[in-house]
Amino acid sequence: MKRSGYPKFKKKNQKNSFRVVKTAENIKIDFERRKIKLPKITWISFRDNRVIKDIKIHSVTVSMTPTKKYFASVLYEDQTPDQPQIDLKIKDLKVKGLDMSLVDFFVDENGDSPMFRHPYREFELKIKKLQKMIDEAPQKTQRQKLRLRLNSVYEHIVNIRKDFIEKLSTKLVRENDVICIESLSLKDMARFKKWEERKDSTDKNNHGKSVNDLGWYMFTQRLKAKAQEQGKLIVEADKWFASSKTCSRCGYVNRDLVISDRTWVCPQCGAEHLRDQNAAINLMNIFTAGTADSASE
Repeated sequence: MKRSGYPKFKKKNQKNSFRVVKTAENIKIDFERRKIKLPKITWISFRDNRVIKDIKIHSVTVSMTPTKKYFASVLYEDQTPDQPQIDLKIKDLKVKGLDMSLVDFFVDENGDSPMFRHPYREFELKIKKLQKMIDEAPQKTQRQKLRLRLNSVYEHIVNIRKDFIEKLSTKLVRENDVICIESLSLKDMARFKKWEERKDSTDKNNHGKSVNDLGWYMFTQRLKAKAQEQGKLIVEADKWFASSKTCSRCGYVNRDLVISDRTWVCPQCGAEHLRDQNAAINLMNIFTAGTADSASE
């Protein structure tokens, strides 16, 4: 019997993927042997430790990454019921406020931040070196090998970011009942040309790279999805809410505060604030103030 080879994608310069819709028994998954069966293809081994009982498959999409790795994305019906939403009338709710930071990823109401790596910035010089080598390579085979190395670097950056976001979002949802975040316009932030938070950066005109390097949108989406599964609550403040400029003690709004001011003193009550920590407290206060008002009613 002739052995099936790797899928051959016909169209160049397009997404290398194809989708198979479930009909009758054309798609099978053996979780014990870790094998999947697709139409016109023999049983193929896969690496995944998850076991889903009585899985109801809708379709499977097979894709090839730029580093020549194959993935099968299974669309199935999740029959696991979500946890009931947490009772907001509980007195000892664990509430967390998160203010996005381009340097530390976020700062919470206690002034704490996660151990964050800037993956793109970390490999930026290596990327530039490989791109230059590709441009100067005389032979096509050399360029192909160098492109594969470059794609491996990009894939490594994505994996670092995904691993960090998945672990951090799981930890936050597990440890807190309510998480308060900002609703940010990341596209507008990426277009902002002044780079003032990273004083040690030599590339001060590339603010957009650092915004995209965070993966903040991906983080908030995973946070919302996991919170919904666990019955926890995500509170989003309006994007026009002046969280950094508002005094968390008396509510005074400092209109003269600029982005380079990392600390400031409230002229009304005299409280001294760390900019990001003060913003996180204000985000948390949005929820606590709202629950206090509803309780008084």
